[in-house]
Amino acid sequence: MKNKIALYSALLLSLGGIATTGVSAFADATDSNATSNATIKFLPGDGVTPPVDPDNPDNPDPGTDPEDPGNGGTGEVGPLSIDYVSNLSFGEQKISGANAVYEAKNTTPRIQVTDTRGDKKAGWRLSATASPFTGQDADAQNVVLRGTELSLNNGTTVTTTGNNSAAPTVSDVVLDGSSTAVDVMTAAPDSGQGTWVDKYAASDVTLKVPAGSAENGVDYTSTIEWNLVSAP
Repeated sequence: MKNKIALYSALLLSLGGIATTGVSAFADATDSNATSNATIKFLPGDGVTPPVDPDNPDNPDPGTDPEDPGNGGTGEVGPLSIDYVSNLSFGEQKISGANAVYEAKNTTPRIQVTDTRGDKKAGWRLSATASPFTGQDADAQNVVLRGTELSLNNGTTVTTTGNNSAAPTVSDVVLDGSSTAVDVMTAAPDSGQGTWVDKYAASDVTLKVPAGSAENGVDYTSTIEWNLVSAP
């Protein structure tokens, strides 16, 4: 009889332990949920964007163009800025008896534009004009290299890795020394945001000089005016 009572008591203790464990397990399984917020607000950029490497825009400009030494960019402040324009060199050439076309000596002629306005409804337009090529002869008289055509063709746009904006459109242009502005790059709404480089092969930047225009020993220079405006 004592053995039966002891066995019964042990069974009750064992069942009690199971019951207690079960209650504890259900109590620990109570669900709990919460939410939190992460916020950020943007304002237009107001800094200077330095020149970037036209072959890898994630890196700074290496400054290795032998025809444009010391060109550290324009220093223009954003949010819509022309950051860099190449000074173009066509070197020293022999006077030709026929019309001649000369290629730029630059490593990678280019223009760099940055748009940090944060306004996807606003595009932009970059245009250019070029003055006539002028210089001074041996008698210090002003002379003009008449009939020239400065051409920029087959431009390619590059930007930083991961830029989600659509690319601006690049146009082939001819600058003939007149006051007529010619569109070089245009960005429609929702495009052209961030930093963009319009780069050219040297063979695609050319200067056409008619026969009978050049004078011996004269250094001719043309000034290119670049104009960047907000445009729909």
